[in-house]
Amino acid sequence: MVTRREFLRYYSGLSFEDNPFAHTNADEEERLPEYFVPPPYFEAVFGNPLKPKSFIVFAPRGGGKSAQRRMIELRSSENKILSITYDNFDFPDVAKSSEIKLHHHLKRIIRFILTGLLVNIYSDPDSANVLEKEDKQIFLKLAAEHLGDIKSSDLTITLDSLKSLKDKFKDVWNDWFPTIGPGIQLVIKLLKPFHDFGDNITGLSKFQDPEFKATDSLKFQLKLLVDLSQKLGWNSIYILVDRVDEASTTGNNVKDSFYLLEPLLRDLSVLEFPGIGFKFFLWDQLQPLCQDVVRTDRVNQEALDWDETMLMTMWEKRLLAFSGKKTKRLHQISTPLIPYTIDELCFIFASQSPRDLIRIGDQILSEQQEINPESTVITEASVYKALEKFCSKRTVELIKKERVLNELRKTRQVDFTIPYLANKIFKEVQSTTRNRMLVWREEGAIIDIERIEDPESKQDAKVKLFAIKDIRVAKEIYPELSISDFLKQKYKKCPQCGATVLRDWKESASSSICQDCQYDLYNESDDLEVWKRKTLADSRRRRYREESLDEHAMQLSLFEDDLENPYNNKP
Repeated sequence: MVTRREFLRYYSGLSFEDNPFAHTNADEEERLPEYFVPPPYFEAVFGNPLKPKSFIVFAPRGGGKSAQRRMIELRSSENKILSITYDNFDFPDVAKSSEIKLHHHLKRIIRFILTGLLVNIYSDPDSANVLEKEDKQIFLKLAAEHLGDIKSSDLTITLDSLKSLKDKFKDVWNDWFPTIGPGIQLVIKLLKPFHDFGDNITGLSKFQDPEFKATDSLKFQLKLLVDLSQKLGWNSIYILVDRVDEASTTGNNVKDSFYLLEPLLRDLSVLEFPGIGFKFFLWDQLQPLCQDVVRTDRVNQEALDWDETMLMTMWEKRLLAFSGKKTKRLHQISTPLIPYTIDELCFIFASQSPRDLIRIGDQILSEQQEINPESTVITEASVYKALEKFCSKRTVELIKKERVLNELRKTRQVDFTIPYLANKIFKEVQSTTRNRMLVWREEGAIIDIERIEDPESKQDAKVKLFAIKDIRVAKEIYPELSISDFLKQKYKKCPQCGATVLRDWKESASSSICQDCQYDLYNESDDLEVWKRKTLADSRRRRYREESLDEHAMQLSLFEDDLENPYNNKP
């Protein structure tokens, strides 16, 4: 087993202070501010603390949602924002996400805010001097209602929601977290500064208020907390909603993730609550569903799509941070590679995902350490071995159904038509092939390109061409091809929108049209400006996300050939 000293010596030999790719979770990255790349709209998300507004950010998994949330947490204290991280959605009385109602969210948010304010007062007892006796009475009533029977596990979740306060109240965290016992004991400890009601508050039951038990009083309770927070010197309260798709009730399911949040998203009075700004960091697959319930004229939304410039900036800043400003690109410490440098290869196989880019970097450094822990350069062998391993690993993560992956391997193509698969590969009627491909579409494995001439048709008919969607999956179909040969034969980058274009380039029954912006890669001129191509690409990607949620739309996409050519379904 490699010791920590040996580990650091290896990275030191490559000019790094430590592993620059050790973490992909923003909550674990202590040096995140050094290499965070704010998207163009980030300041709008942060907003004006004196006039907080709600905002929704959509991004792919691994696309930097949590990094944005973390940066808002870090900036909150200096702007006097009580920042609440709402990323735990396991409710004990709920079995599935569609059963979650608005009161579930409000009760938990109220508990989080209340605890944050009590931690504030406990850490700075003099701050309680600005409170009237009536204010303290409200605190005790709210504590009786929302903290009176709290379990230690729930208290841990509650304290974890106050990530932005950990640095400000470090002593409290150091005292409490190692010794959290029964939750009520800690709540009583929190209430110690309320001398008006006796120095020895031993229970909360006497402070219970029947009015606070009513579900329809929750918004009123929220207003009380906003007023109390402002008396204590906070400009506003931010509720940072993250990791909705990681809850036990949602998992990998888009619709379940949406159902969980739908009560919050539908209630405009909550999203526009005075003194509170809800900042949602959501999986981009939720965007089509959210459009039907969110008032886009009142709640701002932005989608984050990483382009190569943003990725390159993040990559360079990360490498510089961990190398004492010595290394900006990996090619500076690797053997020369052609036709693509090591950095270009990382970008190609990261498929515009910051998380995957970091994972590839980590895989390469791990392979090099395995080959030669004394090395001071990254070798060609470690790069290609790492990419092969990463493609295999990522493919299994992307394609959950083993049967689908086996069928894709059997095609031996990165693009294909339904007649080709039915007649040449699976030897079946085309309706059976379509049903097979419908499962592929549901898995997100393929994407439709355009209609092309069917070389086997005697009626000069056109058929739809499909292609493998993800380059890692495509590489897994060709394990015998080296990375270099695979890229040479199957890959091109669209010069207009930057999309990865996967085709069987030397075959006549293929297409040189970019699936996103519709640019012809064999055409040296273009009658559309680049920004128009990118707008078209964004529109088509959005349409594809919408279709992926609509089984009927996917069926139409696969069966539309039948509508034009009734002979297609004959064996």
